[in-house]
Amino acid sequence: MTMRSLDEARSDLSRLVRYVKDSQDRVTLTHEGKALAILMSVQELESLEETVAVLSEPGALGEIIEAREAMASENVCSASEVLLRKSTAQG
Repeated sequence: MTMRSLDEARSDLSRLVRYVKDSQDRVTLTHEGKALAILMSVQELESLEETVAVLSEPGALGEIIEAREAMASENVCSASEVLLRKSTAQG
């Protein structure tokens, strides 16, 4: 993460905005050495908000852990296998 003082950011705001948009990095804005704010891209903010929303759903974290464990043990099937099983069962 990049750090810039408010004075530096003020004089170079356009470049910093392009930087966070293109790099998906964040810029910490400081005053007298203390972090005051974070400059980040809209895409990065939306991604963080979506992650928070998903993880806020009851049971979501448990389902994610279960899915990772299934993938690690190779106890998974492809989407085409799921569709084939579904069509066979409806058959």
